[in-house]
Amino acid sequence: MKKMSTIQKRYAKALAAQRVVKEIEATVKTKILSENIFNVSSEWRPDETGRVTSPASDFLMSDEDFQIYSKLVHNEYANHGLKIPSDNTPDYKTAPALRKAEKELIEWGFSIIKKDPRAIKAIGELETLSEAITWDMKVRDQVIDLTMRLAV
Repeated sequence: MKKMSTIQKRYAKALAAQRVVKEIEATVKTKILSENIFNVSSEWRPDETGRVTSPASDFLMSDEDFQIYSKLVHNEYANHGLKIPSDNTPDYKTAPALRKAEKELIEWGFSIIKKDPRAIKAIGELETLSEAITWDMKVRDQVIDLTMRLAV
């Protein structure tokens, strides 16, 4: 059985915290939209009318409705144990922690690879990969996945 490194554990905890917060956010927003009526603003969609029923579409509300919606959502977060300053999103702490843990995990993985004599030939490729993870999320996710599989 593989033992996780401290860095892998830190990443796993940060990822779990982010997922929990995002699930609470989705639950709260869906609840508020189901209990209240907020309509699509003609300012955003002149040819469309109707009720906003999905958190993914909450940007379609009028500014006035969105202010009301935001206050209701924010108050409901407290009922779910999230104490969030009014000018922040629920993941204002977990998202930066996850990004930091991802960065540490990737750097740790690269440091292990660079110690392997077989990797010397691939150093140029590692540098290219190192650059790619900053702009290609698919590559970044693959590197994180592979690094989490490393046995220590």
